[in-house]
Amino acid sequence: MHCESHETLTLLSPPLLDLWRNSLTNCRPQHFNEPILGHIANVPDGIHHVPVAHPENNPKDTRQLRILQPGLRAGLLTSSGETWKVTRRTLAPIFAPPWCASIASIDAAISEKRRSVPLIDHAGPLSRPSSEGLLA
Repeated sequence: MHCESHETLTLLSPPLLDLWRNSLTNCRPQHFNEPILGHIANVPDGIHHVPVAHPENNPKDTRQLRILQPGLRAGLLTSSGETWKVTRRTLAPIFAPPWCASIASIDAAISEKRRSVPLIDHAGPLSRPSSEGLLA
């Protein structure tokens, strides 16, 4: 049986703790009674039209914000409209193909080095309550 420690659970924000316990607690009555409306854009013009050219037409709903904002605060995944557009432009260079390729090669090198290092199990000492660790 897997059980999280009390200390770990207290670090979660209330909406995330609710999701961990029962994901349906994050749903409101309208989530069960109203139809789910959504569209998938998979052509470049459609992808550009919805979030980029008209971000005001793609607001975040309250359910998304209840889950994302406690951990992410204000940013690309939690903003809408003009704020989202500015944040997206600011972050765009890190998603450019040359940058992603350079990060991929660095990540591959790190992964290769990690395979040659033996794993050490730190779970035992780190999972004890802090007072027990201090008194030991």
